[in-house]
Amino acid sequence: MEKRLLWLHEGPRKLRPGRDRAIARRLEGSIGATRFDEDLPGLDPERDLIIVVGGDGTLHHAIQYIASVVGVDCAWPRMAFVPSGTANDTARALAALTGRDHSSIEQLQQAVRRGDAGTAGDLGQVDFADQTRYFVNFAALGSPSDWVRIAESRWMRPIKRFGGLICYSLCSLAVILRKPTVRLTTEVCGEVDDEHVFAWFAANARYLGGGLDLGEDVRLDSGLLGLLRVRAGTRRSLVGLLTDVRRGRGPRPTIAEAATVRVPAGADLVLDGELVPLSRTTETVLGVSVRHAQIRWL
Repeated sequence: MEKRLLWLHEGPRKLRPGRDRAIARRLEGSIGATRFDEDLPGLDPERDLIIVVGGDGTLHHAIQYIASVVGVDCAWPRMAFVPSGTANDTARALAALTGRDHSSIEQLQQAVRRGDAGTAGDLGQVDFADQTRYFVNFAALGSPSDWVRIAESRWMRPIKRFGGLICYSLCSLAVILRKPTVRLTTEVCGEVDDEHVFAWFAANARYLGGGLDLGEDVRLDSGLLGLLRVRAGTRRSLVGLLTDVRRGRGPRPTIAEAATVRVPAGADLVLDGELVPLSRTTETVLGVSVRHAQIRWL
């Protein structure tokens, strides 16, 4: 019998109240989904389904867990994502991939009842030191780490209730006022750049945090990454750049299979909006790549 498992906020049993709870109850009642308590290696990758309910960060934690238990050299069970976060940029990218509105419980129910096989999507990978981490949407260095800290701060939490646009705009302006930079050495397709940057992105999907749009060349099923370097500039120029990128008129990323980045001590990595601390004492070398068609999205 097909298993339909629910992965909820930041882990299999830690449930956030409100919208997540309501979504979980609807799925339990309509398609017979159950809370995540199964042994992952025992799941049938052809029949079973894992449904992640939450924000992009919740999905990120689910992906790390599945990769650590099942591995990435074998097939995963099908996956579905029901967004309930602040920006839900991953859901927008998945909608472009599958042709389905991922915020619609009804459309998910129909897809499950039809027995849809799912649409293959890529998985980003970052190797450093003795670790490997994965991302669905994007990896970032530089100012995005400051942005995440501000977004997760205590004074920003009540503002999130007014919606993602207000929250993300305030966080972006706060970061631009600080105008942090980091010196990165990047190698892409044999070309090496060494300079101070405001931000650096490796995008597996089109939309970054807050709806920033990298354009239609960045697709979740291309087997390629969109690499974007934002050079340090004046505060006025950064505000203009942010506005252009939000409207899909910003600089076009470099499309490549992989990149190598040397990161100075003390910097942090951001994966799908989640902070990943790097070495505080020595330089870190990141290998960024993509695993083509790793996940079948319902």
